[in-house]
Amino acid sequence: MERAAKVNLAPVKAALAVLSGMAIFGLIDNFVPWISDDIGLWQFHATRSLIALPLLIAVGLWMGVRFGARNWGSVALRSLLVSSAIVVYFGCLAFLPIGHVAAGLFTAPMFVVLFSLMLGERIGPWRMGAVALGFCGILMVLQPNGTDFGLLSLVPVIGGVLYGAGAVATRRLCAAEGT
Repeated sequence: MERAAKVNLAPVKAALAVLSGMAIFGLIDNFVPWISDDIGLWQFHATRSLIALPLLIAVGLWMGVRFGARNWGSVALRSLLVSSAIVVYFGCLAFLPIGHVAAGLFTAPMFVVLFSLMLGERIGPWRMGAVALGFCGILMVLQPNGTDFGLLSLVPVIGGVLYGAGAVATRRLCAAEGT
């Protein structure tokens, strides 16, 4: 009797998690400008956290995720960087077009490459090409010589810097940490 091959569902679960997260992120992105006149940014983030944390804990318990960190300092630094990036991102949604804000956050891969180079890592030509192509896309969205572009359009890039630093911190300092 032949055994059925065991299918690895981890990539499917990961893809569904990313797809679900991006769908929720997109919904929130479009909701922020609508509510920004009525509530403050801190209220938005507090409400979002009050909804998200119980859901994350429930899903984590259901999936058997180990809670806790091996190195609290590294996790705190990474969390500070990434959460600061998200605060900048959502804060900018209140006064800038969503395309400009997203383009600013999407500068993060460029900063990952820059920080990695500063840390002495080698970056291959494919990654450099991907970053250059992404930068062209950012320029197409921002249109620096257009009428909608101003110095405020560069504020979301701070989010990109912080998010890129968070990604590098995740890889370098938190590689042994769980989800």
